[in-house]
Amino acid sequence: MKPRIPPPEQDDLLRARLVEMIDRRHELVKLADLIDWEVFEREWAGLFPSSSGRPGTPTRLVANIAHPTDARLYEIARRKLVGLAREAGIGLRQNDNRLGPRLCGQDGRYAHARQLKRMRKALRRLKGYTGRVLRDIERQMDKVAEGPLKSRLQELVALANRLLAQKPKDRRKLYSLHESAVDCIRCPAVDARHRREGQKARRTNATRSARRSASPPPPKAASSSACGHCRATLMTATPCTRRWRRWKS
Repeated sequence: MKPRIPPPEQDDLLRARLVEMIDRRHELVKLADLIDWEVFEREWAGLFPSSSGRPGTPTRLVANIAHPTDARLYEIARRKLVGLAREAGIGLRQNDNRLGPRLCGQDGRYAHARQLKRMRKALRRLKGYTGRVLRDIERQMDKVAEGPLKSRLQELVALANRLLAQKPKDRRKLYSLHESAVDCIRCPAVDARHRREGQKARRTNATRSARRSASPPPPKAASSSACGHCRATLMTATPCTRRWRRWKS
């Protein structure tokens, strides 16, 4: 189904708009204003033949958006390192061109299916592929002649090292390899709401633990034993009469 044209949004006094938070003088913002987005809508209109079902994603969102997941960043870094190493004449022991894209797709499917153990395992393997290619290039960096190609390779190696060393809760994380200055925009109102929810959850957990510690422990249940002959469950430790007679005889 074709995407619907969104209605004009109304201003909210308690929530700031994204246009008011970004720098209008930035190069990417100026480029977004210069692009004719109606061209994409006309060209892709024929790709929605159905007139029923869920409305499609807006065309502008499909054309520029790429979520910076760790798996995708590792795969992009590995692919760029392999390409620059080929240009510089560096022979790699293993480039993982076949396993890398396949494992990156599997990581996304595991995340969608909430199979977190498999997702983390695939992510570790992807990180290992990128680190192996990176270390192989660093060992052979002296073979590359001085020039713009070596400068590009050194810059990419520095970004890849930064990517492999960053942690999930670091402040200055790397979200893009082609635009390393990109940062995550966070709304102060959303942060305040998250803090309030966290404080409320901590107070609720403290109250529950206090009630649990103040209440007396529940009484112990009697030990139960099941008789294999008559299939009866007895709330006593002694067996039933039939098993007792058989054992005695």
